[in-house]
Amino acid sequence: AMFDAMATARGGAKSLFLVSFGQGATLTNDARAHASSPESSAYIAADAILLRDFGHQLSANAFVRVNRPQRPIQLFSDKDEAVTWLKQQRHLLAE
Repeated sequence: AMFDAMATARGGAKSLFLVSFGQGATLTNDARAHASSPESSAYIAADAILLRDFGHQLSANAFVRVNRPQRPIQLFSDKDEAVTWLKQQRHLLAE
């Protein structure tokens, strides 16, 4: 459903994603698998993941190392740095 909404909102074009979890939130194995699927990479050009706590860091590292999404992903503790990096990925929107 999320990817359908993204496709509709963006007219099928890819998006740059800033991922920010709530304090203490976790990412399930199913969610990591779904977020790293080829289907997700059809809609997402790059992800900047904001880390708020150690649990987020563990979950995000597992996502990147185990699930290996087929798009650029960077982890950040600072939102401004994450947004700056995403802006540098705009060239991926043309692919």
